[in-house]
Amino acid sequence: MRNNKLTVIVVPNFERKVRRFRTTKTTIWLVLIAIICALGALYLWREWTKQIYDEKVVRLADQLTDEWRSHNDAISEKNETIEALQQKIIQLTKQTEEVRSKLAELRQLESTLISLTGVNLYDTNSEANRDEEMITQEAEARSMQAAGGEFIPADEEGVMDLATQTGASLSQLSASLSQMSDKLEALIEEIRHLQYLSSITPSIWPTSGGRISSGYGYRIDPFTRRSAFHSGIDIEGDLNDDVYATAAGIVAETGYSSTLGNYIIIDHSLGIRTLYGHLKKILVDENTRVDKGDRIGLMGSTGRSTGPHLHYEVHKSGEPVDPTPYLQD
Repeated sequence: MRNNKLTVIVVPNFERKVRRFRTTKTTIWLVLIAIICALGALYLWREWTKQIYDEKVVRLADQLTDEWRSHNDAISEKNETIEALQQKIIQLTKQTEEVRSKLAELRQLESTLISLTGVNLYDTNSEANRDEEMITQEAEARSMQAAGGEFIPADEEGVMDLATQTGASLSQLSASLSQMSDKLEALIEEIRHLQYLSSITPSIWPTSGGRISSGYGYRIDPFTRRSAFHSGIDIEGDLNDDVYATAAGIVAETGYSSTLGNYIIIDHSLGIRTLYGHLKKILVDENTRVDKGDRIGLMGSTGRSTGPHLHYEVHKSGEPVDPTPYLQD
């Protein structure tokens, strides 16, 4: 049997003694195998820990990526919400400006209506309006003092819903204001038309005083004492009394005739004309415009007349009619 013994000499510092160890080849191999196994185990442990670390890094990276994406999605959603709110704000601003414009138009129409009619529908000096304002102020004060309830922060969806509802309300208000504006404009046009009709309709006395001395229709002629048709009315007065246009119109004719003396005919349009006779003096020219109440002549007794008076006629569609209904009391 071969010698399986080995001697291992360890030579330390030259100052120390040399050490010898006796062992066998089997022991050496076992030690080498143990070392190799330890190194292999260390390598495997290192690879295992590295794999675990790499997996953890990948997992954290994926988590960070997911969080980053979620964060970006949240930011995008926030940006979209902000943009939508900005669009709503712009829309509400435009609608508010439209409402303000409509209100300004209504105020202008109100001023026009007040100037046309002389009636202020919003007279702040009236007792009723003062009482109403006082009640409104008290209600507002109570509404500010009496308040409470759970605090619930407004969320984005609620704000968007509120903005949408406010926009719809403003749109309805704008439509209502437009309809009201159209109605007021139509009313103003109607009032202007009525004022125009009133201005061209004879409705005032042609003289400042006196009484009707001879009416419209059949009468006893003051010269012949026979029955005759009187196409107007006679209003007695004093010489040089002022004579007024009973409606606005154009002086269609002035002149002198043996029966009417100095006379004026005014065309008021719509087939209505008035005639003023027996004047001492004519103060207007033909084709000039006169307004209701303008001084057009002086009372006299020219033509076929028994004394100072005004002969006044109203013609409709070329035919004389009774002037009495056109005279205000």
